[in-house]
Amino acid sequence: MPAKEAGTAFIAYRRQDLDLVFTLQTERTVARDNTISNDKRLLQSEKTKWRYTLSGYKVKVYEHTDGTLSIGYSPHLVGRYSAEGTPLADVPKQRQSKAPAKKKQAKLPRKNSTGPAVEMTPLRKATKRVASLRGLEKSRQKAA
Repeated sequence: MPAKEAGTAFIAYRRQDLDLVFTLQTERTVARDNTISNDKRLLQSEKTKWRYTLSGYKVKVYEHTDGTLSIGYSPHLVGRYSAEGTPLADVPKQRQSKAPAKKKQAKLPRKNSTGPAVEMTPLRKATKRVASLRGLEKSRQKAA
């Protein structure tokens, strides 16, 4: 029996993270040494551009259907690993390395500065002494 109307009832699905949707997801806490333990595997997370360390934060470990693992923190994908736990090369990093190298610009010489770059607070002994001298002055003024 033919269809009553021509065409299709399906619409295009625009979601890009389907490889993360169809995974086993577990939540883990990153240890102080930036490692995540998952099913007797220890995964070492690398530094990211947006955060120096993730120690103490909750991350999601994604187990994909092909056996590989991914670590995600909020919308960010922190790393991708093989089934044994060894890091896999990321596709964006490979694309960046294939780009032509930029020419280095000549650096301008630095000017010698005479003072410290940051204003430093006075030493504790000096502040105590100043405070005690001010206290003596105030007590003398009250007495007079």
